[in-house]
Amino acid sequence: MKRVAALVFHAPVGGSVGERVVEEARRASTRGLCGALRACGLEPIVVAPAHVAREHPFDAEIRTPDEASEQTFHFGRALQHLIADLDLGGLLYFGSGSGGLLSQEELRELVDFVRADATSAVVNNVYSCAFAAFADA
Repeated sequence: MKRVAALVFHAPVGGSVGERVVEEARRASTRGLCGALRACGLEPIVVAPAHVAREHPFDAEIRTPDEASEQTFHFGRALQHLIADLDLGGLLYFGSGSGGLLSQEELRELVDFVRADATSAVVNNVYSCAFAAFADA
């Protein structure tokens, strides 16, 4: 069976009152998502980047997505690094704060999709993707 995982990228935000309120909501949503994915039997669940995720526990593994530099985040390189580092055959990607409205059944369908022996992907929005499922990483 191929190895699959969930990767949640949790970007830092600013320090204004509004940004802190949004950050609290993103953290709460991410904690709920991690628990829901774990209930679907998905392991590991990785929250990155490490310097942001260490400050707030998410009931997930914490990884640094780009060994070269946490200061220069590049989405594609970070995703490639984590796929290679974890030796993944399938993955669920979530931006932090996304996926909170997905039901347990919908999450289970996404987990089953990434475990399937296929070369397919599902994204929630082609132009601005908040979450995606890759059956062949």
